[in-house]
Amino acid sequence: MRRPIILIGDTQRQYAKQCIDEAKPMSVVTIKDPTRTNLQNAKFWATVADISSQVKWHGLSLSSEDWRLIFMDALNREMRLVPNMDNNGFVNLGRHTSKITVAEMADLITLVHAFGANNGVIWSEKWDA
Repeated sequence: MRRPIILIGDTQRQYAKQCIDEAKPMSVVTIKDPTRTNLQNAKFWATVADISSQVKWHGLSLSSEDWRLIFMDALNREMRLVPNMDNNGFVNLGRHTSKITVAEMADLITLVHAFGANNGVIWSEKWDA
């Protein structure tokens, strides 16, 4: 049985401990850092959209998704390329931003802002920290 529990306070921690105590032998327990927030996601995609509309990359206009891949690669987030089925290009097997932690997303947004500042991007939204 799966029981995802978000540890937001003592009640949830106690429940998690109870679940462990009641678990069948050989059960698996995984604790992972929280993934990026909805606000972080919105901020990331808004800033990437600004870059996509204002910055040419080596003379090319890139989509927001293209920029996401470039920024994820800049953070060395397991970007893996394999040959495509026709052997005339490559497929990216890298991670999605939905799987990265809050801290990783904060680093990614910082990288995007630094890139934007260095390339004269005018932000369409004003974001607090």
